[in-house]
Amino acid sequence: MTQPPHPHFLALRERIRETTSPHARDEYDGYSSWLYGAIGDPEANLMFVCENPSRPGVELAQRKYSHLGIEAQWRGARPQRLRGALRKTGLLKDNRWRCYVTNVVKELVTPENWKRLPAAQKQRIACMWSETLQWELGMVRPGIMICVGEASFRHVRNLMRSRLLNLGSARLCRIPHYSQRKKAEAIVAEMVDGIHRCLAIER
Repeated sequence: MTQPPHPHFLALRERIRETTSPHARDEYDGYSSWLYGAIGDPEANLMFVCENPSRPGVELAQRKYSHLGIEAQWRGARPQRLRGALRKTGLLKDNRWRCYVTNVVKELVTPENWKRLPAAQKQRIACMWSETLQWELGMVRPGIMICVGEASFRHVRNLMRSRLLNLGSARLCRIPHYSQRKKAEAIVAEMVDGIHRCLAIER
């Protein structure tokens, strides 16, 4: 039997439901037994921020991992690389998290459709979700925000310039994304190196 999630994740899921469109809300509710929009320790000093949840990845998790509850998130073949990097850096061990992982955009997206959207439209969608990300920042209060990939880094920087996101005292850093077209071992190694650099900056 899975453990009930921290109250933080229940509140986050409700904020996501309130922000998304009715159609997307119905889709999101179909995964309500395990999809919370974030994972990890909501009191951690490190916050990892990806761009958005992949619809195919969520559908895969529903079929194969939903019995794991909240731990079904970030479980696909490529997201597993992030978990691998976190394990190698001691930030994840036996489902005990020493970090918090979330997305800029909480809405499920089909990767092919998302890639075709103009950059300005992607940023407008990111702006729509900025209040939720700001709420997470206020609740977690990390010392460092690590963007996973260039796309999430651009979104965060643009939101900061637009005064829609205030990191407070948190430092901003970035690491390579786990979906690069390279061998998994090479990508994990690059992510591990990036995490070590970010932690060095924090110190």
